[in-house]
Amino acid sequence: MGIITEKLRWSELVDEVRAERLRQDQKWGEQDFVPDVWLSILIEEVGKVARVINEGHLTMKDGWPVKEVQIEDYREQLVQVAAVVITAVECLDRGCLRRADDDMS
Repeated sequence: MGIITEKLRWSELVDEVRAERLRQDQKWGEQDFVPDVWLSILIEEVGKVARVINEGHLTMKDGWPVKEVQIEDYREQLVQVAAVVITAVECLDRGCLRRADDDMS
């Protein structure tokens, strides 16, 4: 794969994550949470990735066991994980941690 093809693919992937971010904003609105809440949300999303993997089935390929997963579902869940991570960083950049500290004092 050439550099131009890789850059186009990267751009498409970023667009997918951006679209998922917008979808999350429409569904949940702006989200300002402390890190332990973000960790819970992220672990929930990673758990969905794990579920897709665990629901796959084992087959043999060249004498080795191989887990076959639903690639579309797996990829969709990974894009959602990426979007949640970006949302958490956006929250941090908006100063939500500083506001939470101010609320505690």
